[in-house]
Amino acid sequence: MPKSDQELKQYYQAFLDNNGLIHVVFAVPAKDSQDNMRKAELIEHDILALYKTHPGKRFRMLVDLVPLGENHFIPEGAREVYFRIASNPQLEKMAVVGLNPHLKGTIQFLAQVSSGEGRIQWFEDEVKALEWLMA
Repeated sequence: MPKSDQELKQYYQAFLDNNGLIHVVFAVPAKDSQDNMRKAELIEHDILALYKTHPGKRFRMLVDLVPLGENHFIPEGAREVYFRIASNPQLEKMAVVGLNPHLKGTIQFLAQVSSGEGRIQWFEDEVKALEWLMA
């Protein structure tokens, strides 16, 4: 049975910090494909709401996938949503931190097709990801 939006919002956090950096932190994996798809839509909605509060501003984003572990997958429908997020012109740079080699491949492909070289990078260390974002 699919989880409610309220339940799924406990699976992640999306917020703007005091430095203007968007954080998307995945807390626990959603095991059901429908839940994964809906979670992606909720994340997109949250990020678009942040963009709307600052029209024309370009943002840097830190995505933390570490809590998902090494065996998480992103279903096709959710990948399409994340592609839209990565393709948004208000996104200046995105650093994705994770440990899963399959997600790394997905993120690298997403980076190539959504934004060209250099705007989206994969890291296994959050400190290095933040250094790259702030450079």
